[in-house]
Amino acid sequence: MRPNGSVSSNDVKIRTDAVPIQPDDSLDKVLKRNHLSADPTTVDAIRRANPSLDLDQLHKHSGEHVYVPKVAGTTRTGSDHLLQIRNPDLARVQLRQDRKDLLALEQKSRNATFVSPAVASRHEKTLRDVSLASARLETFTPSMNARDVALVDFQLSHVQRIADPAISIPGETATVFSASRVTSLEQSAQPMRSVLAVAGRPDASYEDLRREVKVAVTSAASTRPNPMRVYVLPAAVIERPTDYPDDMVLSLLRSLTFTRLTTPSSERLVFSDLAIWVGPDDAYDLTGC
Repeated sequence: MRPNGSVSSNDVKIRTDAVPIQPDDSLDKVLKRNHLSADPTTVDAIRRANPSLDLDQLHKHSGEHVYVPKVAGTTRTGSDHLLQIRNPDLARVQLRQDRKDLLALEQKSRNATFVSPAVASRHEKTLRDVSLASARLETFTPSMNARDVALVDFQLSHVQRIADPAISIPGETATVFSASRVTSLEQSAQPMRSVLAVAGRPDASYEDLRREVKVAVTSAASTRPNPMRVYVLPAAVIERPTDYPDDMVLSLLRSLTFTRLTTPSSERLVFSDLAIWVGPDDAYDLTGC
């Protein structure tokens, strides 16, 4: 959407980002700072993504984070355009966009060179399973919170990165898709395959796809330990941090980190392979990750 109110015809891929709430913030300031349209659908999408926040009294939530849509692959939208959301169900939009990318990758991979037909078959089946898991998750999008949306979006993107023969992986040749790489692909897809298995049950609910993670901090001293923040990142980011740009890591860190300080502190998270640690509050400096 252009500043003059006219709408451009460009469709973009979106992701949900967690941005800090300032002491004097208002919804209008957040929209302007993040280059978002103030139209009813975009505002509704932000309200749905932040059910625990009073968006009309944002200053009362200073120090917390508000989830907002942004254009994927950028830290901000272009200065001369505003992002306008057409469908307020951001989870459904992101799942469909990611699945479209998966289907395109399936088509492209048919022209790739695999070390054997068996490896090619495993590659194809993994992508098919992940795509189907994404489709089944759409049933539950009204129940998905922004944290789970961020997790699922990362998992789908991570699978795509390993599965794409055009992307060079350290230790692998760029011309042949090896058995070890397809094994890594299957490991990266395991959380989504768990979603697929559970979501396929006739009586499955969204809570069946989530597990509670509870963290308690103890001290050998008699005094109660100071409150700590529980930080969360996908395990893949910790294992290969140089593969991911700093702004993406920071966005994930803010999106996934627990809301409440210890002790204890708990969150329910969709099936994931995670790295979890505790530290001082608001310690988002990437040099310490």
